[in-house]
This record gives sequence, structure tokens and C-alpha cells, in this order.
Amino acid sequence: MCWGTDRREAVRTAHRLWANEQLPGELAQILPTPRHFERASELVTEERRAAYYCTKVLPLLRG
Repeated sequence: MCWGTDRREAVRTAHRLWANEQLPGELAQILPTPRHFERASELVTEERRAAYYCTKVLPLLRG
């Protein structure tokens, strides 16, 4: 998660720093090398990250 005054820039920052965070299933647990993580991280788009945090996480934080 990344906080910022500009939503798009915050999503870009989160994606740049934690590109593999939203890998599906157990994929992040079985990848053997950093190169594999880099390739698998291509599955996680900025749009996917924004959709997850803006529709699921953020409402929980707001209470």
C-alpha cells in the first residue's frame, strides 16, 4: 500500500516497489530465483493493484 495526494502516482510507486505482492495463489512461495520473480511480476498490473487496494483494503481502513 502507498499513500499519496495523487492516486495514480501512489499506485505507480506501490507497483514499482512491490511488483510481486499480488502474485496469484502460491506462486510467490515456489519461485526459485529473483529472475523468476521478475518475470512473474509481469502478471501484476498497476490496474490490478489499484483495484485491489481501492476497492478492498481502503474501505476497511476508513471503517
